[in-house]
Amino acid sequence: MVAIHPRLNRLSRNMENIFTLASSVATPLALGGLFAAILFFIFKQILSKNFIAKLTSTHSAEVVKRIIDCLFYLALTAMVLGFFAFVLSGMKPKVRENIVSGSGNTIINGSHNVVSVNSDLSLILQTKSKIIPVTVPSKKEGHEIFLFEFQEEIPSIQVRKINSLIRDTVWKIYKKNEFYRHVKISAKPMFFEYGLLGISINILLEEMDVEALLPGTPEKEAMFLLYMASAHPLEKATGLVINIANAEPYEFKDLFRSDAMPLVSMQMKAILRASEQYYPCEDQAKINDYERFDSLILEKYLGYPTNGCFFEARPNANFYLTPSAVVVKYSRYEIGPGMLGAPEVAIPFNSIGKFINPNGPLAFLDT
Repeated sequence: MVAIHPRLNRLSRNMENIFTLASSVATPLALGGLFAAILFFIFKQILSKNFIAKLTSTHSAEVVKRIIDCLFYLALTAMVLGFFAFVLSGMKPKVRENIVSGSGNTIINGSHNVVSVNSDLSLILQTKSKIIPVTVPSKKEGHEIFLFEFQEEIPSIQVRKINSLIRDTVWKIYKKNEFYRHVKISAKPMFFEYGLLGISINILLEEMDVEALLPGTPEKEAMFLLYMASAHPLEKATGLVINIANAEPYEFKDLFRSDAMPLVSMQMKAILRASEQYYPCEDQAKINDYERFDSLILEKYLGYPTNGCFFEARPNANFYLTPSAVVVKYSRYEIGPGMLGAPEVAIPFNSIGKFINPNGPLAFLDT
């Protein structure tokens, strides 16, 4: 075996250290800052020797020439190191930051992809915190609000933001429906993977308070509303899907490609037909006016359209996630008659791979 001279070893190690340093400061701005710092350090050392005043004009010219030479060599070295830094950075896994539907996720190619990163977020939250049930106190008798929150030994800002989003969402729902004498709202976690938290929220309302009626409501309409609220408990439903990375909610439209919503609607129709819950709007239009349920009377109190039929999926549809499906939630009278209650449409993950937004929350389905 050929022995390598110690100086060559040191030179090799020094070059390796230089390339390592260059690869860590691969941007032109970083390299410029590095060599500006070296240059000023050299000037500082020269000035600290306190010999400039003793130099003749000939010596001064020689010093200036030496400084110019040093600047040239430093610039040349910076160019070479910048080139090697560019080459070395291309050998590493590339990192691409994307704004994913407003989520601000970091998409990482190679062995560390977005799926593993988001899975890590879920795992951290699962292992570092526990889910505890919470009852929100209400001043009104017959009003019950149940939700959950994450509890940590040392509360983090991220967990506090997620807990606040859940609580605020449920509280806003309650404030819109507190004019009922009996209110029960419950929020349950249904999905907790890939950096996503899926929550199902159910609302049960009974006996509308007469004070909730708008001033000037005709007597016949008022009697109808009070009877419906008393004889038929109103079931409302919604969902919440949270991006764990930034504690922000997703919308239904974020799940799919912009051109895929008609295809999603067709699939939902097929699912509703199979479960005998599909009521086409064409059939509703054929019903005589005097036989048709006047849903508009209820709509202004319920806060959502009461079409009594399914036409298409809305971009802002209420939904949550389960381990196997996207579940779209509807309230009573929204897509069918009152006997349906609060229907749900579970769209299996294995049937929507071709519809999903590759940069959206369901990107993990690509794997």
